[in-house]
Amino acid sequence: AELKARERRLEKLDLEPQKDQQIQRQLLGVLNRFHELTNRYGAHPPPGVIEVRWQLEELRISLFSQPMKTLQTVSIARIEKALAAL
Repeated sequence: AELKARERRLEKLDLEPQKDQQIQRQLLGVLNRFHELTNRYGAHPPPGVIEVRWQLEELRISLFSQPMKTLQTVSIARIEKALAAL
């Protein structure tokens, strides 16, 4: 599935490079917050951090590889809420 998602993103990148850059900027904030959190916990993060990591993977598929389906409904707002709860 990951390879297919990457292929889909590359196809869309050729068609709409500005849209890809816009999505990257939106994603950057939540990724930075996640990395700060993982640095705080080190090698033994709580289960919530691991769950957010998988949500980020689903979000990447949702944002960059539409119309591929994700296993769960994800959004930047949902991930920010999950990060705030940690």
